[in-house]
Amino acid sequence: MTGSHLKVVFGLKLKHLRLKRELSLKELASNVGLSPSYLNEIERGKKHPKPEKVERLAEALGVTYNELVSSKFDRSQVHYESLLNSPALKKIPFHLFGLTLEDIVALIPDAKNEGQALVKALIEVARGYDLRVENFFHIALRCYQEMHKNFFPEIESVVADYRRSHGWSTSSVVSLAELVSALRKDFGVLVDELELDRTKYLKHVRSALVERDGREVLLVHRRYNESQKAFLVLREIGFRLLEIEDRGRCSPDIEDQTFERIRNAFLVSYFASAFLIDGKTLADEMERFFQLPRWEPEKFLEIVDSYPATVEMFFYRLSEVLPEYLGLDDLHFLRFDRNTQGEVFLVKQLNMSSVLLPTGLGLHEHFCRRWMSVKVLDRLSSSEQRFEIGAQHSVSIENNQEYFCISVARSLKPEAENLSSVTIGFRYDRKLKSMIRFLGSPDIENDAIGGTCERCRLSRDECFERVAPQSVFSSDLLRAQQREELNSLLEGGNS
Repeated sequence: MTGSHLKVVFGLKLKHLRLKRELSLKELASNVGLSPSYLNEIERGKKHPKPEKVERLAEALGVTYNELVSSKFDRSQVHYESLLNSPALKKIPFHLFGLTLEDIVALIPDAKNEGQALVKALIEVARGYDLRVENFFHIALRCYQEMHKNFFPEIESVVADYRRSHGWSTSSVVSLAELVSALRKDFGVLVDELELDRTKYLKHVRSALVERDGREVLLVHRRYNESQKAFLVLREIGFRLLEIEDRGRCSPDIEDQTFERIRNAFLVSYFASAFLIDGKTLADEMERFFQLPRWEPEKFLEIVDSYPATVEMFFYRLSEVLPEYLGLDDLHFLRFDRNTQGEVFLVKQLNMSSVLLPTGLGLHEHFCRRWMSVKVLDRLSSSEQRFEIGAQHSVSIENNQEYFCISVARSLKPEAENLSSVTIGFRYDRKLKSMIRFLGSPDIENDAIGGTCERCRLSRDECFERVAPQSVFSSDLLRAQQREELNSLLEGGNS
């Protein structure tokens, strides 16, 4: 048990014994020669008294020194032990939210039954929604990105310096061969495209860093295209330039994860994207595109194709660049995947807007088929095209919020039978209307959308796209009607 945990345990036991003896903070403090404020800090797990003060506290509370300093709780406080010994709790980065372990523990009632009930409820909710600590880490990462408006100038500077050191201008496209050579010359890391392909269980691992004959080797799948390989090589360069040591050895990381590792993986991916797509150049191109008199999807795809990056890299880079350079910070990014059975999953999101988005975490529900993100997937599944693109003006059925989005679907290589769509969306406001000239274009689809079929109030007659019953909505409606009728009965009995 760590020192901070020991202080928390000591404080909890001290407070429990004080209340059991019906002593106020002031009374116990006076008995042992401490100030009430200092004793309060001890009970909150912020401080730990010297041994002689522990002796006096134990004596005043009628217990032995060893009983008071023991890390074990008595039966009435066993719920605290369950909480403090939780592996997940120990990994959660509370500091990111300005919280400490003591703050979290302080939320749990001291009373045995209530405390046990709350701890058990938290565990059951986590199980019921399939919440793993990795889920929390990724939620925390999104909060971290949103706090920084998803733009990290210090990494942008590292990218600029590295390009400059090699004589590469911001607009020059650096080949994969040049990047592989730079990784070898600058950091002594070789690249191998064959070894991963021969493995049995690592077919879906994109890259892995290993040691061969005393040299580090980055294993990369040869099935990936040039842009994907360049991205992986740049991530490895990013680890070195950003001097990140706490890292996984493969991508995606299949080892035990911590928040720091997940954040570090994001930072090197940010580095790679910033290297492949210069932020200012992209912002200037998008500003010109937004001034077109009508929505022209071909022109948009031309911009996408002009960069040595995948469609997903391009869209995600938009979420980093547009807030910083064009002030469009009320935006969201989504990635949906569609498997061969036609099931659609939300696998990645970043929401810097006030638009209410379904999280997809543990819901096991059916996303609204009117979302452009889902529409382009359905269209591509019955098409022989490489891409499917669409633009949409959406109005939320729940709260009338409006937003504009652009979505592109494509096959997931090397798993070409699966499809994926990426979306960049913006909340409608004055800034957006002044920035994007073609918002009223007749080629932009207009739809009223919901979150999931299960939660939508539209009936099958009102929505032909419905793919599942409105089970959650019906249940909530019935409960509201029951409460209303019960209130009427109660009021009638009092009249």
